[in-house]
Amino acid sequence: MSTPASTERIDRVARVLLDRWDVLGIRDLDDQPVREYASEAAALVTHFDAGANEQTLAAALAEFARDMGQVPDARRDRAAARSVLAELRVG
Repeated sequence: MSTPASTERIDRVARVLLDRWDVLGIRDLDDQPVREYASEAAALVTHFDAGANEQTLAAALAEFARDMGQVPDARRDRAAARSVLAELRVG
């Protein structure tokens, strides 16, 4: 079960994914698209807590993109991984 702190961290990372990664192109939808990336955000928080670096998070994002039927973009994935790391390090 998630604690409020972990839920808050997942929500923050999901927002980063929506703002910086958005592999599905849903950022401008009106019905809270941030929820679309919640499971990916939870996985990234788990990776971070296990000591993942930028390269590991970028690889995870590339895999998520493939799982969603999208083409990974190394530059986008690395930039999003950096943003996720920055977000989690401050919180």
